[in-house]
Amino acid sequence: MFSKGSVMNRFLLRLCVPTGIAALLLLTVACDESDCEVDATCAGDVFRPDVLTADNGQDVQADVVSDTSHDTTTDVAADIPSDGCGDTTTDLPSDASKPDSTVAGECVTDYDCEGCESCIDQDGSKKCVDVTIYAGVRQCYSDDDCAPDQVCHYYPIGRPQCGGGCGPKGSFDLHEWGVNVVTLEGKADMSAAPERFYGAVVAKPVIYIYSTDQFDLDVRVDYKTGASSETWPVVPNGSTVAWAGLHVGGTSCETTSTPQPEILGSEEVPPLEIYDLPKWVVPDANCITWGDTITKLLFYTGPFGDYQPPVTATMSVGVKPDQASVEITNNLGEALGPVIAMYRTAESSCMDPSYCPVHTARIAWAVIQNVPTGGPTRFDMELLDLHVEPSGPDDYPSVLPLLPSGWKDLGPTLRAALLQKGLTSAEAEVFMTAWTETMFGLLGDDAYWYYPTYKNGGSLIYLWPDTRTADMLPMTTVPTPASSARAIVEYQQVPVDLPVE
Repeated sequence: MFSKGSVMNRFLLRLCVPTGIAALLLLTVACDESDCEVDATCAGDVFRPDVLTADNGQDVQADVVSDTSHDTTTDVAADIPSDGCGDTTTDLPSDASKPDSTVAGECVTDYDCEGCESCIDQDGSKKCVDVTIYAGVRQCYSDDDCAPDQVCHYYPIGRPQCGGGCGPKGSFDLHEWGVNVVTLEGKADMSAAPERFYGAVVAKPVIYIYSTDQFDLDVRVDYKTGASSETWPVVPNGSTVAWAGLHVGGTSCETTSTPQPEILGSEEVPPLEIYDLPKWVVPDANCITWGDTITKLLFYTGPFGDYQPPVTATMSVGVKPDQASVEITNNLGEALGPVIAMYRTAESSCMDPSYCPVHTARIAWAVIQNVPTGGPTRFDMELLDLHVEPSGPDDYPSVLPLLPSGWKDLGPTLRAALLQKGLTSAEAEVFMTAWTETMFGLLGDDAYWYYPTYKNGGSLIYLWPDTRTADMLPMTTVPTPASSARAIVEYQQVPVDLPVE
């Protein structure tokens, strides 16, 4: 955003201040490069950056040219690993790491601070400090302060009162998909893909950008409750996930390799979903550059806290012979649909970490096009028992060929709802590739080795209304997209009443 090659040449005025209250005075001036001359000196333990940085312009508050270490990190406020005066501390705001715990008065990023305070290393910990007097002259406080073809990138993102810098508008579409996995215990995990062998997946969707322009983009998502646990490109974890100064380019690029799972027995915690990211790339999405990371999607993970599903439900399966039903209470302020209600139990003959076909299953299902507000409202479900006999001791037959068309249509029903929500065919395809087996498969006990998110029992599957997405995960972008599609699927376990044996 504040890059060396921008239309208006920019320079920094440096201010030497005592360590612990180190700050940066940013002044934007229109001039010929030959007319601009900047100098600064240091006396004692004070801050001294050089002129404009060669870090691809990905820093938000300042592009400081020579940080003397050529590091590969991209901090949210400033990429300055050395104050240039002999010590190795970072006195300016930096979102480079997250402490194990945060106490009162401490912070992880600037978004943990109130107003326009910055999160600064001070006396061995990161604290919110009012550095307004050092903030310098902001280029803009609204889009009206910029040229007609530019917008104001506020820092922090979403706080106009703190000011920012002008950048090209850029016209783009934003698409996002993911799944909120809700267990009977009340836990809710936002997920882009099902839980797999390498640890628990508590994750949030992926975001794609589509544009024919090249411009800088700020994206911020806030958890109503909870916090992120993993991101790509990597930013500090917290209740706010923010990428400032993303550069959006064309659709052809060599993307940065994502981390791979550590080998078993490693002392390091393995990545959870990042290693699966290449599976979710769609060709038409734009390339996005942030610091040293080149990607075709944005990604963040993290569980909700104190989560309350938008609907409550109870299933009854076989309590009355050959009957199944579900009672749903819709706690939203609007009707919901389609809602897929399903029940499954599955039995297989082998127990080892390999696929073993199911030979006996009980399934029940319904596609409910409209669940009105309030309730409970009762809906009937189809109920079917499936069984096949083996022809020999080593024969493992499957009931899958016996599945009726109604059950097999559940996946296509969800895919059609994703398309109706605004996803492209390619996006819906990678979604269904990731989730079909977990949501609609019939798997034996051994499948838990590879599909730990797979659950027998009752569940509901439905898309959040846009109002709920905006409430639970509000998003701020600069510029504003021409259109957006945020497809969040609730995959919710529900209690089941079964016949007493």
